[in-house]
Amino acid sequence: MERKPLSETLKDATSGGASQDQRVKKRKNREHKKWAKKMKMIEHSLRAAGEENEKIEQENGFKRQMLRRNQAGIKQQKAGFCDVQNKKITEQESRVGALLKEPLVQDLL
Repeated sequence: MERKPLSETLKDATSGGASQDQRVKKRKNREHKKWAKKMKMIEHSLRAAGEENEKIEQENGFKRQMLRRNQAGIKQQKAGFCDVQNKKITEQESRVGALLKEPLVQDLL
């Protein structure tokens, strides 16, 4: 029985008898699988982020629409309030004008 040198025995034990090319191919294959898995995870994360962004944009569109409605309502209320105040002021001015024409008030002035 022929005895192998220690370096060959270690080589056979660590590589399972595979040649250098086979070991390189296996290593590259492992690296490629890791890379592919990482890319798949990144792709999944990006897709999820894109879906979340789309949902947020839809919500923002709805909120923008509600804000415009609220602003229009406020503008209308403000205009109505101003009209009411102007009517009150006009009414008060006419009352003051009528009071100023009264003889008793004329005597006081």
